[in-house]
Formats: sequence, structure tokens, C-alpha cells
Amino acid sequence: MLRINLYKMLRRILKDNFSWVLTPRDRILSAISEDSINWKRERGVRIGVGGNHKIDMAYYQFVHRPEPLDGLWEMFYQAGISHNGLWKNAIYSAQSKNGLDWIKNDQAILSNGSSELNHSQTRAPFLVDFGSYWRMYFSAKGADGIFRILSAVSVDRINWEIEEGVRISPEQISTELSPASGVSDTAIVELPSGEYRMYFTVYRQTEWFQEICSALSHDGIVWHMEAGVRIKMGGEGFRTIANNPSVIKTWDGYRMYFRGGNLLPIWNNIFTAFSNDGINWTIEGSALIFLRWHRYERHAVAFPYVLPIEDNKYRMYYTGYWGHLVDRPIIKHYEKLGKQQGISI
Repeated sequence: MLRINLYKMLRRILKDNFSWVLTPRDRILSAISEDSINWKRERGVRIGVGGNHKIDMAYYQFVHRPEPLDGLWEMFYQAGISHNGLWKNAIYSAQSKNGLDWIKNDQAILSNGSSELNHSQTRAPFLVDFGSYWRMYFSAKGADGIFRILSAVSVDRINWEIEEGVRISPEQISTELSPASGVSDTAIVELPSGEYRMYFTVYRQTEWFQEICSALSHDGIVWHMEAGVRIKMGGEGFRTIANNPSVIKTWDGYRMYFRGGNLLPIWNNIFTAFSNDGINWTIEGSALIFLRWHRYERHAVAFPYVLPIEDNKYRMYYTGYWGHLVDRPIIKHYEKLGKQQGISI
């Protein structure tokens, strides 16, 4: 009893005076590969916590090197900021000369609250160059509590105007046997035909069960669902969660990286799969496994984004979960929530 009371007292002191110790910290990290299969972690943090806009979590990153920047790297990512027990989420950008050291822009480029559809949790940016303008696909929770995939356009990638309507809604893919309660997390590839294929996450009934589906579009506005599921949950290491897709083209097909887990959001890893046609995928195992005693990824690795770089190499940007020592209460919290959904650890 004394031990329990001392523990509760310590936790109360930390909560009242050092809340940053108990607040989860998610950072964007990176790894390098010569074959897109075997990965080696790179030292340091790409996007850390703190800074002028006091980030607590950084994830859902998109990285590219657009021609107007003359070789500079540009990243768009979601920042989560905890304030008085509430979370505020927005999409920010950053630039880098080498892809490792990043300068964060202080002002959010897209925030929630602008409409009933973009009510909260604005996140998961993915940019496509349409020549005279850029389109950003992103996810947001509506005032009705449902996640949808929306879009915004810009000519300078600084000032964005949200487009009317919804790009992907859960109603488009719900069936009697497999209802969907939300969609999120896009990855888009341009096909030889000139069409676009979007891979995205589907919530099956609740966000505790997720898998990856796909859709096609001629213009990037109207999307038509493709039959079936690209990555089904239920495999070894991803019994309940397969989400956060990132897809690259290879000489003989496509390679996907995705986050997989048996319980959201802890103990998740990054997996890889290969496809000749972009439709039928073969799981090839884990690409990156979280390290329990790693300073920045003690509880999970997730949100992979992979792109080819110089010297025929590849870089994966990913998020490392948490990274503080007082973690048992949070772990017990998610285990309890999982059990309420019928998920056994």
C-alpha cells in the first residue's frame, strides 16, 4: 500500500510540475538503405519536439525535392501540440540542404477549424505536382467525428486554399460485410496510363482496426474505389493495424512500406510488401522494428515515408514513439482500451 501511495504521489508531482515528463513525445527520425529492403538508422533527430511552436509530436511526414528549390529538401508534417489537456494539430513545413538537418517554419500552413469537414486533427499531407499548381491531399476529422480525405491547392506551397467537397469518404467503400468508419493517410503514385492511384487507410468499424485500400483518378479530384483490399489486417505482427502506406516505384513493380501492429498505437513496427501491378501485394516481412531501449522509439515506429536519393540509395523518414521513462501508466491505458475492443495482447 505504501508503495502504491508513493507512486501516486510521484506521479501527481510530475503531472503538476513537470507535465512534459508524462506527455508522449513523437519525433521524426530517418534510416538509409542501399536496396530499399535492409535499413540502417541514421543518427540524430530530423524533426524534434519543442521549438518556437512547442511541438509535442511530429509525424505524417511528406518529403520531396521540388525543382523550384534548386536541390533543397522540403518536408510537410503534422505537429501535435498539447495545451491544458487538449491537443491542437496542424500541418507545418520545413526545409533542409541535406535531408538531415531541418529548419522548421514557425507558421502552420494548414490548420483545423476552417469548415465542418476540417473540424479537427488536420493531418497526413501528401503533395502532387499538377504542373501549374500543387495539390495537397490531407485528412481531417469532421464535426460529426468522421475522418475523410480532403484536398487543398497552391502555386507556391506556402499559401493553400482548401477545395470544396471530399476526395475520399468512408461511405464510398463501406459494404454490408465490411463497414468503414473513416479514411486517412494517403500515398499516391502516377501510373503509366496517366491515371493516379491513391493508397489510403480505412478504419473498419472503429479506428482500432485498420487496413489499406486504393482508388483511381484521372484528374485528382474524382476518385473511384478499386475492388478488394491492398493490405489486409490479420497478418503476423499486424493482427489489427495495417496503415500509413508509403509506395515507391521500382524497376519491376512497386514497393510499399506500412505501419503494422497488434494494438494501436504501441509495439508497432514498419513492414514492407512488393507488387508487380500495384494491386496484389506480397508481404515480405518487417523493414524496421522498434527498439525498446532506443532513446526515441521505445514504444513503436510508424508513419514511414520513403524516397530515392543520390547514389542509388533510399531514405526512410519515420516517427519514433514516445521516448520517456515514466511509461507504464500509458501502456496500461492502451492495453485497457484494446481489451475493451476485444483485442488480446
